[in-house]
Amino acid sequence: MQNNTLRRRVIPVTKWNDYHDYPKLSTLRYLIFHAEENGFCKAIRRIGNRILIDENAFYEWLDETNGHGKAQEATNAK
Repeated sequence: MQNNTLRRRVIPVTKWNDYHDYPKLSTLRYLIFHAEENGFCKAIRRIGNRILIDENAFYEWLDETNGHGKAQEATNAK
């Protein structure tokens, strides 16, 4: 029997940079702290006290917000 579900990798925040160069841990923590404001909550999975990042959801979020964040809007307004 074949399993048709896609496997999703979730990575503990502290191990993110073992797999990816971007973003750095400090930036990732900032994104998590402001997740309700920036929509990053889509990529966060909480299990007990652990915070995991859904790798696929992170890249979807990055594609959705690329060039449309608050910092970019402030730069464009000048």
